[in-house]
Amino acid sequence: MNPMRLPRPCAFRTMLAIVLAVACAAPALASPPTAYADQSQTEAASAGTHIHILPFAGTDAIVLESNGRFGIVDSGEDSDYPDGSDPRYPLRPGIVKGSGVEDAVVAYLKNLGVNSGNLEFYLGTHPHSDHIGSADEIIREFRPQRVYLAEYQDSFISDEARLWDNQYVYDRAIAAAKETGAILIQNLDPNAPVEPAPNPVEAQSDLTAVGDAPQADVLDAEGVMERFGVDPTDQDDPYNSELLPEEGIAVTRSVDPNLIHEHAPDPSTTGSPFFTLGDMNIEIVNYGDDYKFNPVPDANYFSWGVKVKAGGSTAFLAGDINNYDGDEDRLSGMIGHVDLLKLAHHGLSGSNTPSYLTALSPTYAVQTGNSSNLPEYATKTLDRLGVRYFTAPEASANGYGAVVATFARDGLHLNVMKDAATYHAFNHDPRLVLYYQGLKQAYQGWKKLGGSWYWFANSAAATQNSWIKQGGTWYWLTDSGAMATGWAKAADGKWYYFDGSGAMQTGWAKVGGAWYYLSGSGAMQTGWLKLGGTWYWLDPESGAMATGWAKAADGKWYYFEGSGAMRSGGWMKQGSSWYYLSGSGAMQTGWLSKGGSWYWLDPDSGAMATGWERASDGKWYYFEGSGAMRSGGWMKQGGTWYYLSGSGAMQTGWLSKGGSWYWLDPESGMMATGWLESGGSWYYLDPSSGAMATGTAVIDGTRYIFDDSGACADFVDE
Repeated sequence: MNPMRLPRPCAFRTMLAIVLAVACAAPALASPPTAYADQSQTEAASAGTHIHILPFAGTDAIVLESNGRFGIVDSGEDSDYPDGSDPRYPLRPGIVKGSGVEDAVVAYLKNLGVNSGNLEFYLGTHPHSDHIGSADEIIREFRPQRVYLAEYQDSFISDEARLWDNQYVYDRAIAAAKETGAILIQNLDPNAPVEPAPNPVEAQSDLTAVGDAPQADVLDAEGVMERFGVDPTDQDDPYNSELLPEEGIAVTRSVDPNLIHEHAPDPSTTGSPFFTLGDMNIEIVNYGDDYKFNPVPDANYFSWGVKVKAGGSTAFLAGDINNYDGDEDRLSGMIGHVDLLKLAHHGLSGSNTPSYLTALSPTYAVQTGNSSNLPEYATKTLDRLGVRYFTAPEASANGYGAVVATFARDGLHLNVMKDAATYHAFNHDPRLVLYYQGLKQAYQGWKKLGGSWYWFANSAAATQNSWIKQGGTWYWLTDSGAMATGWAKAADGKWYYFDGSGAMQTGWAKVGGAWYYLSGSGAMQTGWLKLGGTWYWLDPESGAMATGWAKAADGKWYYFEGSGAMRSGGWMKQGSSWYYLSGSGAMQTGWLSKGGSWYWLDPDSGAMATGWERASDGKWYYFEGSGAMRSGGWMKQGGTWYYLSGSGAMQTGWLSKGGSWYWLDPESGMMATGWLESGGSWYYLDPSSGAMATGTAVIDGTRYIFDDSGACADFVDE
């Protein structure tokens, strides 16, 4: 299964998102040889017995070669995918697009000399596009004699989110096999022949391309026993799953991985799991068909594995076998020690459990994925066992067309062993590790990789989460091991700033247009800072020095010059407004008494009021242009009279002053003149003075009589 379809492990925060597979000439290590071009790689391995693991990340394409004969185990992702126009093949979330490797696979096969006359089989481990997406293209291009692909339909999968384009790639592979006349093997039985009789309805007549090619060996039970050490007629399972440890991954089911139910599979598509390729003895494992009757969450649950033996060495190509239903626990006893292990499922979690790796105890392990995908339990187990660990992307970065394992009389050899040093980036501690010929190698000194510097303190693992001092300068090595530049939070939770060389800075530092203050220890300061008798405010979150207005931790506003120095103790004009800052620098609000005058400073902005302003008591006050409050008497504004009390508050309603009554508008406070109706009575207010009339008064030629309250009581025409 392609890891793009599942949540990936957390990417390094500051390291490369993919494995750092860089061949380099490290001090005290041998210099690497010149990397081979793809063609020279294939030519170098064109004779003898080899396994070619093509150097892709997250997709499997493997070629078996022996004495000029070839077989393919998976061929990787291709570029086409269902567009949803066919209801059988919906365009589901998670379907891989634009990651096809079919052209590279075809080119590699042609460079090897693979053709329709020497390609004996194509084997798809399971119907995921990162394994058989390109099967149809490869089958049509090279026309293998046999195609191995287990039966599949979407109903076998219980989790709809994991259907992806499984049916699409499976159907296309089956169609290609039938179109080219390949012998299609979808069921495995140790008692079956290697090549079942073809179905006359589906078989094609044009087999001239492979007619003269050597055919696969047909072995009887005795021959299988002699060649593979397994008795296909033994009905007792020698590897009782109940006796095997359930370590690492919780086992949810306990079914023999090679169990075939008592139904009769189609003999025309049933072949033996044991066959040969040149000097190779090949065995397919984990071919039980329980998944057809008890749906499983994912096609990885019934992924086939391929065991290859030649010249006294053994390799196991694990496909995407996992241990969620105990397959690894049960298979480990059947497989035994191997010299080469293609790690299952691109190294992702859920596969390659400690007990399984321990049982297989491989000499070499190759991961068709980035080292960042390999879980900690697998990494530690490989280290403990002394396994030489390589990744396919590492081989690609070093210029190899494939990781090539050669079966020789003196054992199994890998071409990538020629490289000097490789640095693997993991998503667990230690994060960056130096390997030499697949094993951890201690190193002392700085190393630059992917644009970042790393420090190795006589260790295979880069130092991380640590301070180091060199030449009087401090450096911080982050949790990824990369030397910090710019801002970085250290283990104490404080922020530090490092220049481009990684040197820790102290004192004032200007970064991105803002100033910051770094203490003698380098820690970024926040909050109030006093230097040389001047106060500065550094943002509590960012540490940036404040300029202009800023609210401090006490909730009060302060003003800071362009230099960051706090202003205090007096009036300050900003824009067109005046503000008053206390001796502590805090902006004042509300009432302020200064020099015998009262001022009103806006409760929110602090701006000094001028003209009319309503204070917090809800009353209106008038302030001169200087901000000083007017009080205690009449005031004329814009042709209208107002009366301000001794406290400065604008008066409203009836006002008795100097023996006369005046009416001040309840809303505006404006003094009224002329006739006024109030409370059902009429009053007359002198047009000039505003004083209320009492007694007798002639108004516009009419004599009116007003009682003592000023209410008009009667009138007499003159």
